[in-house]
Amino acid sequence: MNRTNLRKGNLIRGLLSPEAFEELDSAVFLLRETYQLEFKILEINKDLLIVRSIQGKAKTLLSQKQMATITKDLFSKFFPDKEIQPRPITYHEPKVNEVTSYWISNRITQQGIPLKEISKLTGIGREELKHWVSGSQPMSQEVKAMFYFMLR
Repeated sequence: MNRTNLRKGNLIRGLLSPEAFEELDSAVFLLRETYQLEFKILEINKDLLIVRSIQGKAKTLLSQKQMATITKDLFSKFFPDKEIQPRPITYHEPKVNEVTSYWISNRITQQGIPLKEISKLTGIGREELKHWVSGSQPMSQEVKAMFYFMLR
């Protein structure tokens, strides 16, 4: 089985010439590299092609309308006889990215939770917690997630 940049590409591979499929696959690769766009074939029948497009974190974030246009333009070229129905999902920053040392300090103060209690609950030493709360030590995504779900 040949590898493809298009998820569920096997659903359409046999409907295109090898050259056309390679051209489509190359275009999908370029869009992934440029906009962090991923495409997945959801459904195909004699009249319809439904394609999910999902954008990851990218320098240039696209709107749903832009993603729908890109998807329609790309797949219409290869399937001119089908209605192309894009199903775009835009990128959203993870909620845990709200977590900063300032956010943690405010939440701890508002909720009246001492660092000693957080230390007991998490098994993380108070000194390490102090570094994160003061901002003197950067937090990993896992640490941000821990604070987010504990203090939201």
